[in-house]
Amino acid sequence: MLNPDLQYIREDCRLLGIDTKRATISTAADGSYIVTFGAPLVELGSALPDPPESTRCQNAAQAEYEMLVGCRRIQLAERNKIRAGRVFGWSGSDINRRVVTLEELAEYKADLTHAAEVKRLTRELAQVVEANATAAKAAAGKTDLESRYDLKPAKAEAKAQAPVPMPNANPRPTRARSKA
Repeated sequence: MLNPDLQYIREDCRLLGIDTKRATISTAADGSYIVTFGAPLVELGSALPDPPESTRCQNAAQAEYEMLVGCRRIQLAERNKIRAGRVFGWSGSDINRRVVTLEELAEYKADLTHAAEVKRLTRELAQVVEANATAAKAAAGKTDLESRYDLKPAKAEAKAQAPVPMPNANPRPTRARSKA
């Protein structure tokens, strides 16, 4: 007799369009089974803080069950993470049942890259603004000090320059003159 939980999870994965090729089942030397899951397509963060990587099972039915449950957990978390705040008008079941397309994944990754670039530029801008404020404060202090005590800025000494060689008054031709 087949495990009723296994029948349920098989049907659920079929309805949700779960890709079971992203996990493998192999046999160990002791006759047990090892279920290994591929890496998630995106960083899942709080959607699935600890995605399954591998599981050891005692029999084939348990291995299949663990593979289906793990694939479903990972892929539903990916779908929710990719579509959160980006898809409008879809029900929760639409978000979970529709398989993530390559275009959807590429757009999500492009948005992440753009957000990281904006964050980097914002951080650099804040540093530049802070440096400019510090320089402006120092310049204002210097100007205030000069005006209060009638100080004149010290003249910078002229650097001694190496003499520039003058051109020779009788240049020698580099090519032989033709006698014509």
